Amino acid sequence: MKTFIILVLSMIFSQCNYQTKNHLISQSLNNENDCLTKENFNIVKDYILKNGEQVKLYKAGIMADTTTLSMQLLLENVTIAFVEYETDNRIILIQKDNKKNIPTYFVSNKNKRCEISAYYSELETEESIRLRKDDWCKIVIKIKNDKNNSLALIDKKAAIEIAQKDALLVYRDLSIYNIKAELKDKKWYVDYNLTNPNMVGGGPHYIISGKTGMILSKKYEQ
Repeated sequence: MKTFIILVLSMIFSQCNYQTKNHLISQSLNNENDCLTKENFNIVKDYILKNGEQVKLYKAGIMADTTTLSMQLLLENVTIAFVEYETDNRIILIQKDNKKNIPTYFVSNKNKRCEISAYYSELETEESIRLRKDDWCKIVIKIKNDKNNSLALIDKKAAIEIAQKDALLVYRDLSIYNIKAELKDKKWYVDYNLTNPNMVGGGPHYIISGKTGMILSKKYEQ
């Protein structure tokens, strides 16, 4: 009788452990996907609609789509575009330098739970999926913490880097210029002026969107 009771208690204890383990695994999976909620999707969407600019999708790097309009902004070197399609709404994220090695992806609110997927077809791995989800969560957290919309405009350093990347394609030596960057009406005016006023010619001049980081205008002096 004593042996039977011990056996029953052992079975109950094992079952409890099994249920607890499954609960922890399930909880872990839920925590991993916590950012993929309709609430977070709408938070990011509203942030883009409030702070972004209407730009055609191909200008963000989606070269295959030359007609679709989107609302875009540049958030710490990531272009975030909101697009309304007939079947669903999508938030597309494009890494500008891709140092994180995260290909372009999107989050969709088509189903009850938001879905996250690579924009272009590719061989999926657990690592690529994890990187994508982690990146989305970081974006959500940054936007939630940006109460004053301070991240909605690119800073001076980013504006100069955008201008310099283009200038180096045209000018061999930028060391002969002083760089002046000024923010006016949510646009960055970046000017390369010769350090030596006696030199002939001039440098490049840019107007850059403070919201999307796109070059709106450029002029080359030679």
